Amino acid sequence: LKAGVLAGLDNASIGETIFIDEMLSSAELSAKLLEIQPNFIIGPLLKANIDKLVASKALQDYPVLHLNTFDGERQSPQHYFFALNPEHEVQQALEHFLTVGYQKPMLLAPNNSSGQRLVDFFNLQWQRYSETTPEVGLYNDKKDMPTTIVNLLEVDKSKERIATVKSLFKQEVESETRSRRDIDVIYILGDAIETRLIKPYLDVNVSTFADRIPLYASSKSHSKQIDSTDKGDLDGLYFTELPWMLSGQITDHALRQQYNSLWPEQADISQRLFAMAYDSVAMLSNITQLSMIPGKRFNGLTGQLSITSDGQINRHLNWAQYKDRQIKAVQLETTAPLPLFMQSATSLSDSE
Repeated sequence: LKAGVLAGLDNASIGETIFIDEMLSSAELSAKLLEIQPNFIIGPLLKANIDKLVASKALQDYPVLHLNTFDGERQSPQHYFFALNPEHEVQQALEHFLTVGYQKPMLLAPNNSSGQRLVDFFNLQWQRYSETTPEVGLYNDKKDMPTTIVNLLEVDKSKERIATVKSLFKQEVESETRSRRDIDVIYILGDAIETRLIKPYLDVNVSTFADRIPLYASSKSHSKQIDSTDKGDLDGLYFTELPWMLSGQITDHALRQQYNSLWPEQADISQRLFAMAYDSVAMLSNITQLSMIPGKRFNGLTGQLSITSDGQINRHLNWAQYKDRQIKAVQLETTAPLPLFMQSATSLSDSE
């Protein structure tokens, strides 16, 4: 984070910058801020520390860009909340699915608190716009993945039908298993390793009699470290990602080259946090405008950033696709969907 802030300061018109340990007690931090009298505060990063400082009201008199979400009531209109929130990506994918006209999505996610949270979020949002119910597969580990996929696609039922038909004839019957045809898009919410295990199972189990089901994933599926040696298994997969993590979509090439030379083996999460810290500084001069003008966006390393009425910073990420063992930028159509009650009203007015 500190490296990202320092890099952002190189291109920002900011005078003095002071770093304070966010692990200080509320009393110690209040005394320090009283001494410094900052024009703006960035942080803290940890959600628990945000909760602690909000409860103590230590930051209520200062403009603050928190580097995480906050579930409580906003203390000041000058308080903003910036996080690499996976729900942003889920919402973006969902809106694309609705724009294209997909009716029956299938979600594959790990059976843990994070996977369940994202599935619940998708389902809740989907029900606002569609009367269909998504299919959900939660897997416990890699051994559980094949069974989860086969059951959801109902390939096992197809095999049972084939066995029944074969039992009626003495001679060999040519046959091929078929998967269910109502599922028209699959969204993978696993990490990079899980996605590389899931994709081949899907390729094998989706019937050749049906059109190939489009496959999508979140940025969790993408790892620059793993991709340096292996891209082949993911061919055709669409995914959302920070522009900073996509070589062909970086606008500040000098910054990326400098970063790569200083930290050539950095973990993916460290690279994403660097981009987040950089954007937290870069957007400061625009933050008031962003909060006051609906729809206004700031093009950052973490995506196109906008601010909601309650101070939450939303991200619109870039789309990319694995194709021919490369990652290629793609433009996917997305429009704001109509809620169900508005769809009903529109249908009634059209019929009159």
